[in-house]
Amino acid sequence: MNLEIPLCIMKVSYKEIKRRNLLKDLARFEERANTIKIILENEIDVTDALRVLWSKFGRDKVEQIGRFEILLRNIDINEIKEIKIREKEVDISERIIELVNRVLPEGFRIRHTIKEKDILTVIASEDPIKEEWIKKAHEIKVEK
Repeated sequence: MNLEIPLCIMKVSYKEIKRRNLLKDLARFEERANTIKIILENEIDVTDALRVLWSKFGRDKVEQIGRFEILLRNIDINEIKEIKIREKEVDISERIIELVNRVLPEGFRIRHTIKEKDILTVIASEDPIKEEWIKKAHEIKVEK
């Protein structure tokens, strides 16, 4: 690391996952008297599901009761299983880029992104990105 050079290189290794879009493929359902509890596996799906369910049924019938749980009141389970909670699959690399942009030093506004399979490399600087910095970024190894 050379503090004289305004450069930050960040490499992130990630696992690309395929997101399904139908509620029945994303959740478990528990039916009780006039209520349905939906249990999802991750927060991205919860956010998308809430948005669609609130839009379709209203906030008075749809309530988030836990980090991954949604409670529906007076709704038929057959109405919700086929609901599409998003139009396209979630691109995990886009979410990682958003995260990296929050972590990079504030003044480093010039950025160069390299996406290779399951590794995302971001080079950031106050100055224009030099070809030698890109080569250096390629040389950095990532442990998996």
